[in-house]
Amino acid sequence: MLTSYIALTSRRGLEAFLPETDQDAPELARRTRCGPELCYWTVLADDDARRVGRTLAAGEPAAALALLDRAAAYAGPVLPTVG
Repeated sequence: MLTSYIALTSRRGLEAFLPETDQDAPELARRTRCGPELCYWTVLADDDARRVGRTLAAGEPAAALALLDRAAAYAGPVLPTVG
């Protein structure tokens, strides 16, 4: 099954990877205003999402981002709201 996630990336790699909710996307997008981070929406198969999560939890943000990039069925930016 495919599930949507919100991801926050930086120069180090994947910083946050959460199932998409109405609250997560705006909060993570706001964090991108203060630094070089990028927030994006992505859709992955459940098995791939578990692998990304395990890799991130193991302290390997660059490897987690590379895995996410390869496994994403869809991806697009989440832009911060103004105001």
